[in-house]
Amino acid sequence: MAKPATNFQRKRALVIGINDYYYFNPLEYCVRDAQDFSKTLQDIGFEVTPVFNCNLKEFTQVLKVFLDRTRSTDLVLFYFAGHGKSYKYDNYLLLANYNPSQSKNESKNMAEGIISIESIMKQMAHKNWCATIFIFDCCRKHLNSLEENNQQRFLSMKGTPKTLIAYSNCAGAVIRSETGNDKNGYLMGNLLKHIIKTNVEIQDILRDVAQDLRKQTSELKRLYHNSEFNQKIFLVTTEDQDPIVKPMNASCVMNTPRGLPGADQPVGKNKELERSTNVDANGDRTPKRTEEHIVSPRLAEKDKSVAAGSQVSNARSQEALSSSLSIDHVPDQVRTLNSYPSETFGVEEHISKEIRDLFQHLKYELPIMNKRGPMSGNCVSETDQMENFLKQNFGFNNTNDYIVSGVRSFQIRRFLSDVDSRQIIYFPREHQSAFTMTVSEIKKWQSSYAVYADQNVRGMDKAFLQKALRGKSGDGDEAFRMKFVVRISDCPILMKFDARILRRSLGEQWPHLIKLVSVTGVDFAGRKHDVNDVTTYIKNWQEVFELDPKTGKPAVFHGRDFYPVRHHPQAMLDEERLLRDLARMVRLRLQACDQEGVEIVVETGIGLGVFAGKHIGIDGQVRRLSAIAIRHVVQNYSTTFKNIRAIVLALPIFTGIRDGRRLPDTYDYFVAEFRMSQYSGHIPVLIIDQDMHELTVAIGLRGYRVSQLNPADSHGVFGEYWQNHGPAVEEKLALTTVGLLVQHHLINPAVLDENRYHII
Repeated sequence: MAKPATNFQRKRALVIGINDYYYFNPLEYCVRDAQDFSKTLQDIGFEVTPVFNCNLKEFTQVLKVFLDRTRSTDLVLFYFAGHGKSYKYDNYLLLANYNPSQSKNESKNMAEGIISIESIMKQMAHKNWCATIFIFDCCRKHLNSLEENNQQRFLSMKGTPKTLIAYSNCAGAVIRSETGNDKNGYLMGNLLKHIIKTNVEIQDILRDVAQDLRKQTSELKRLYHNSEFNQKIFLVTTEDQDPIVKPMNASCVMNTPRGLPGADQPVGKNKELERSTNVDANGDRTPKRTEEHIVSPRLAEKDKSVAAGSQVSNARSQEALSSSLSIDHVPDQVRTLNSYPSETFGVEEHISKEIRDLFQHLKYELPIMNKRGPMSGNCVSETDQMENFLKQNFGFNNTNDYIVSGVRSFQIRRFLSDVDSRQIIYFPREHQSAFTMTVSEIKKWQSSYAVYADQNVRGMDKAFLQKALRGKSGDGDEAFRMKFVVRISDCPILMKFDARILRRSLGEQWPHLIKLVSVTGVDFAGRKHDVNDVTTYIKNWQEVFELDPKTGKPAVFHGRDFYPVRHHPQAMLDEERLLRDLARMVRLRLQACDQEGVEIVVETGIGLGVFAGKHIGIDGQVRRLSAIAIRHVVQNYSTTFKNIRAIVLALPIFTGIRDGRRLPDTYDYFVAEFRMSQYSGHIPVLIIDQDMHELTVAIGLRGYRVSQLNPADSHGVFGEYWQNHGPAVEEKLALTTVGLLVQHHLINPAVLDENRYHII
């Protein structure tokens, strides 16, 4: 029986995959390769730290923590999938922030986003492990730079003692395609087949991989390896059940915040799904709340854990948040396999296996959200793409008129009513990877448009709604009225927030299962249109903002903005009023979803980004109250909903780190509230650090009628600022869905049809 000659006690791996390069052509299969390799290594007894799409700073910090956690008795494997290159006499790995300039002076480009392989090897050599294996899976595609092809290949490498190096190179020009099977890169596709072999020495495995690689690529792509091992190394033996080797779960990666979901959880089935999370961060039980607690005038006296202005609530929230945010000094933006935080609540015995399985799928099996993709900031090309799509298919062109100040109007010369229903439309253009739809389908989505409004709001009638949905609502009272209006329609997603087109063939039904819910959140950004948000909910607004001496209201600058006084006092929220109104808004939109047959509701933080009032110091309070409002409605009204079976809160974490602790984000406020409240509602809730589109499509593909939230501007025009290339969610919804076709009044006549308005 073959046995490893080297007496290592653990097998550890650092696995890097980079698809998304900020400044030049991305790759397609590196992240998938890293994910699949991580899982395979875990299956054969490795403790794996997978990291995706990291920049140089993040990689350096991850590497340091990884090195600190190793022992001299370890076997260590380092795998990198991404761009690589040679320069002068060394080989380099390119991290996500590498920026090749348009000049050929490469020494100017070497300061950032690039690291030499030699420097990595030197850091690892100091650890003196039993054995070290390096696999560099590069040379996948041409860099599209001014460099010569031979600079985009690796020079010959030689390792230190007890080291094996394997690296891919191409003969001549870099190979045109990364993959032969549309799943993995050429090297990884073969490595996955061979590395699991039992009682086969690692060098023999690599020889088999190299042979298959040459055959598949007609000798264009080759694997080179050399070994400084003085003994044979077997990664898998028939005795690998030795208890000394204990694989680490993929979710137990170094950058998962302690106390947050994802830490110390198995990749497979999660026993925590068998019960709700009814304990706060300190293990304390809290009394259940009743409906009257949120509607009573003496809210603060009856329920200190919910009440506006309650010191107990603030203290416990901070305690729960504090315990959730401890982190191992690793950047939060370095996302790793299955490590995106998530937490479930209310998953009791009565919850069906279908919903349990759905939550499992959403928690562990989706790609990590790309938070630095093109849709995270300036998205000129995506806007141009949508304009070209509208122009080619519907005769779109801008006009010199404006719907509201700063929002250009446009014309559509070819309306759907005049087009043959059988005509096929492609987004963004006719291509095998396009999203394909028929005119008949678009008309069906348009005809699903409906409006739900709160009948208890003064001045709410159908005439007002029609006025507002044309962008004609006035500042102040009318804009405030729109907070209590929900617009909803079928609305397929065309591409995810990473700007990758969702390929759809005719006949696929998942696009028909998605509803877009457009609502207006409370806006504390300080805009003229939403002046009532300031004067209604901020008690001392006269002391906080510059005032107009004529009107006594906040002074307007640049035609739209309010400015805080330089040394203003702390803004004082009317928490009881805000909480009550937020709860009304939540209940209204859930009622609308329920009446439209929605089974799974996907929500995101409404007005909780720049709109939460960070500039006047109230953002934490607004987030906390928003969490309380949602928790209260779901807990106390869940039995009134006939169709809603689960709620998913998509709350991506974007905050950075200070003093070794991640700063609180909306995600943390919601988790803390559901923990503290001992949530026991009839409807299960999943809170997750994930892309809203990713979640919605995954749910639709499983056959559920699903809704997703669009935090829209209070003017009432869908995608109001969609052509300004900005980062707001509403603009992104206009560029990534058919929302402009189904919810914009200039395209869909159903938007202004009063028969579709329901005042409830």
